[in-house]
Amino acid sequence: MSPGEAAASYRLYAAYCAEIAQTVTDSARKVALLDMAQAWARLAELADKDRSSGGANRSPERLTRAWSDALSPRRHHLLSSAFGKQEEGL
Repeated sequence: MSPGEAAASYRLYAAYCAEIAQTVTDSARKVALLDMAQAWARLAELADKDRSSGGANRSPERLTRAWSDALSPRRHHLLSSAFGKQEEGL
């Protein structure tokens, strides 16, 4: 997948998260989804930078680190608690 294709996919994921967040009534889940949308948007920005640099910034480790950095420990806790039990659904 090219950096441009990756950026487009990440933006789509961000849009999905934001769209779902609008339908969720539980505030913790809403916050978690909005945080996820923001993290996907940051990854899209990184992919765009990668594309403009000709791939010099491309590495799975860098994207994984960016994803982890996008989610602070508090946000990670919210995601874990909001989505820890699948049977509860959204």
